[in-house]
Amino acid sequence: MISVFGTVSLAVEALKNGAEDFLEKPLETNRVLTTIRNIMEKVELRRESQSLRSEIQEKYRIHGRSRVIQQVIEMIAKVASTNSLVLITGESGVGKELVARNVHIKSKRVTKPLVSVNCAALPAELIESELFGYEKGAFTGAYARKIG
Repeated sequence: MISVFGTVSLAVEALKNGAEDFLEKPLETNRVLTTIRNIMEKVELRRESQSLRSEIQEKYRIHGRSRVIQQVIEMIAKVASTNSLVLITGESGVGKELVARNVHIKSKRVTKPLVSVNCAALPAELIESELFGYEKGAFTGAYARKIG
């Protein structure tokens, strides 16, 4: 936004409403050019981000037309729209990680890391503490708090 009468409150309001920068007249050429470069970089990063998201969505897309597959796809959409934790169970090779990735991709947490845990590879006595964490002193050997 460019303004002749620049005030702090006007600048804050403009930025809250989506302005990329607040420039006062008389304009400084270097500042205008820097602002334009920054905006162009931001637009390019958004395009690149969207392109990468599309690639990821296509890579992990679930293919199938059967009633069961359609129910899985509907369940993924329903679960992804919530803020709930999800536990996916099933036999080896049925696509649990694919389902997990789809839930993640479609959720509001898509920009956060996805942690996939192969519970079959963990000893039974460690599963609970690995998934949910523990407090210091909760059991023998719990010398420090661990977030699950």
